[in-house]
Amino acid sequence: MYVAQIKMSEEYIYASIVQREKLRAFRKLLTVVKAVCLILMIAMDVLFIAKGYLGVGCITIGLTLLLVFSRSCDRFILLRRRKKSPFWNQDVRIELDEDGFRQSSELSNSSLRWGAFTKGIGVKDGFLIFQGPHGHVWLPLTAFRDEPRREAVAELLKASLTKYDEA
Repeated sequence: MYVAQIKMSEEYIYASIVQREKLRAFRKLLTVVKAVCLILMIAMDVLFIAKGYLGVGCITIGLTLLLVFSRSCDRFILLRRRKKSPFWNQDVRIELDEDGFRQSSELSNSSLRWGAFTKGIGVKDGFLIFQGPHGHVWLPLTAFRDEPRREAVAELLKASLTKYDEA
């Protein structure tokens, strides 16, 4: 059995978001598309303002700013949602073994069999375990109490989950 102790803090949530974003399938392509759109939007802003269409120019400037700060807005909204959770700043104990995944805190105890998880991904700093396309648990290696070997936890996840990959 492997035991991890996690504090549901801003640092943990931010690290979870960063790890998830690193695994996006077309991240580099999306960055290029976003850069091209940004250049076109800036050109449209300049053109509309130069032609005297201030109303349309202001709207396109607003859309340009939204494009520039979209990732920051996503993180802000997600963090705000998490801060409203009753688990915010709670210490959560996570146990992993052959039977499944158990999570306990002052507010709840829950256990899930491995079949409830759709996939797992091992990264350099820890593991992401997914429940469907949006829900995931981030298990940083630093959260494990006895500091097990990374390979041992990876073997458990590989044997227990239907799909496990290394990033």
